[in-house]
Amino acid sequence: MAIKIERAIFYLFIFCIPFQTRAILKIWGGGFNEWNAAFLYGTDVLLLTLFIFWLIRKNRPETQEVTADKSAIHLLENSRGDSSRAKAPIEKLLLTARSRGSRVGRMADLSLLLFLAISTFSITQADNKILSFYNLLKLLEFVGLYYYIRTSLGKVISINGSFFVIIFSGFLQGFMAVGQSLLQQSLGLKWLGESVLRTNFAGVAVVPTLAGKFLRAYGTFPHPNVLAAWLFLATFAFYFWYLYTVRSRFVWTVFVVYPVLLWGLFSTFSRVAIGLLAVGVVVRLLAVLIKEKNYNLNTIFKRRLLLLSASTCVAVFLFSFFYWPQVQSRIFVSGQEQAVSQRILYTKLAGEMILNKPWLGVGLGQFVNAMSVSFKNSPKYLYQPVHNIYLLVANEVGILGLAVFILWLIALVYQYKRNTGFSKLYHLSF
Repeated sequence: MAIKIERAIFYLFIFCIPFQTRAILKIWGGGFNEWNAAFLYGTDVLLLTLFIFWLIRKNRPETQEVTADKSAIHLLENSRGDSSRAKAPIEKLLLTARSRGSRVGRMADLSLLLFLAISTFSITQADNKILSFYNLLKLLEFVGLYYYIRTSLGKVISINGSFFVIIFSGFLQGFMAVGQSLLQQSLGLKWLGESVLRTNFAGVAVVPTLAGKFLRAYGTFPHPNVLAAWLFLATFAFYFWYLYTVRSRFVWTVFVVYPVLLWGLFSTFSRVAIGLLAVGVVVRLLAVLIKEKNYNLNTIFKRRLLLLSASTCVAVFLFSFFYWPQVQSRIFVSGQEQAVSQRILYTKLAGEMILNKPWLGVGLGQFVNAMSVSFKNSPKYLYQPVHNIYLLVANEVGILGLAVFILWLIALVYQYKRNTGFSKLYHLSF
């Protein structure tokens, strides 16, 4: 029973990630600023509850743990859908991070622990040490989530279950995005954390056209680009769920669920996310064409792929037809564009801060606080972190912190490559 509750809490947490429902604990400085404040999110409560169940389970004998939903390993590996033959490679893939004792695995753990240590020590450089400590707690929280998934996958949670929840969540966010795009304002879902959106509000992301400003969809996320990242993940989760599982899938999902995910993603007008989606699809199609024999793709897979391709083409054509002025505005990038000029400004500022404090940075969570000192009279919406995770890491915890962070990523990718060898087409997607 406890295992079922734990699994339900995890899936509920995944579903609730887009919701920004929160209580403000503390605000520093004059006026409200997103990054100079501390919050308790509803998802924090779910995550802490999950950790309690995790600790209780770990204190029980190993034999009491149950295996997660077996559908996670039922992949379409051959024309007969032999799940026993499919089990070994997918479990090897999904449980990669749990291969303890390997040199690469130890390197990944050591890198992550060093990153935590350097991040903790960077608090000594912070002007606002309480805010920096709060950011350290958030970092520890999500490192805990990383280790929870790593140790619980295949025991409590499954990849198929997680992907299904992400698809369902993305479908809901896609509907909200379409609604915001049509109404050109927020939907009144403030209790879910939806921002108050109007095209004439300062700091609200819009697409400039000859007819005026056009609101980019937010969903319940704090920015369209973050919604785009979630819908990007949901779209590829749908690809995996629909293409590779043995069980027959309802055809209507390709023409109902999938278009909503795509239309919601397009409504964010996020160039990077949409561009990466296009590149990802092209890479997979090329892999199918060039290495079809290597991947042993059967007629069922090809039929599903054809339906997905047709649905994609229809969605792209219709969205471009109805929103061509907005699409045209986003296709061409100008250095005078606010989104571009702001990124250049943040990048230059981050570079200067790194040069001033190269080794330990300005302190965890202190970029905006330091920026407010350099630009005292700027509009409030300009006070936000540099839009590049690597520059942000180097700025807040120093070059040493960035080095071990990158080493951690390299170790994970190398371990994944070694354990899978990209022997299956879905390995590319993972």
